[in-house]
Amino acid sequence: MKQINVILCILTIQIMGQIVIQTQQKCLCSDIQEQKQCELINCYWDGQCLDDTCQNKKQDKCYGDCQWQDEKCIDYILSCSDYSTQKSCDQRNDCGWASSEKCIQFKSCSEFSVSEPNLCYTKGSNQCESSFTPINGLYQCKDKVNVECGILTSKTICNNSQQSNNVKCGWKQSTNQCLAIMNINSCENAKDWQEMCDIYACIWENGICKIRDCTTFTIQETCKYIPNYDYSQISVCIWTEDKCQSVQSSDDLPQQQCFENTNGGYMWINDGCTSCTGYAQFLNIIIMLIIINII
Repeated sequence: MKQINVILCILTIQIMGQIVIQTQQKCLCSDIQEQKQCELINCYWDGQCLDDTCQNKKQDKCYGDCQWQDEKCIDYILSCSDYSTQKSCDQRNDCGWASSEKCIQFKSCSEFSVSEPNLCYTKGSNQCESSFTPINGLYQCKDKVNVECGILTSKTICNNSQQSNNVKCGWKQSTNQCLAIMNINSCENAKDWQEMCDIYACIWENGICKIRDCTTFTIQETCKYIPNYDYSQISVCIWTEDKCQSVQSSDDLPQQQCFENTNGGYMWINDGCTSCTGYAQFLNIIIMLIIINII
């Protein structure tokens, strides 16, 4: 038992400083005991927390991308031909409304005419663009070509264009210019370009894009966590003393904020806010020790 206590102490030691969590760190559906927490990380609640798959759903919950067949719920993905109107057809990037007035699988941009120019840009995973003028109320889609961002004068066309395979275009509202988006991977890189200043990771102040910190949240409902620019990790916040502050230790998180403020990376276990990853490692070690002691 002494060995177990030592291991538990090691697993609960936390490096001083704000809690930073990798966004891929999530509690497993099977770990969750409460419906609200279960649904927060896109699991499926049916008296218990389950993986959100068709196979786990009962008949009354089997709809959408699922279908009830042979007394069980199975995956069901609509084919393009299942859509009977252009509006519904255009919701799928890999489908398009053809001149034959049927919804067909994407093969080439030229097969499609759309009611709004923006719809061309979604076809074939953004392989297409729109003609400039409509014919009989429809815009003809065509293969997208790389263009010099600076020559574009339309905000819509700019935001859906690219200068090369690796460089996209973006509209800068303050100067009414279409510019190439290059190496903008942080708040500092966005500089004075407000549209590129991510509203969750950064804050726009006095014409400059700055890294956001917990104190920039002024109401309790928004004081939870801050993602970094590429959303690979989050920094945890907490509302205390009528202001939003960074969390230095998971011990500072009460039960009602443990799960939500860590984006489902921690949960309340044995009267403490614990990393699901750390807890799983702890359980594995306990099992190993029990097996060793039995042997």
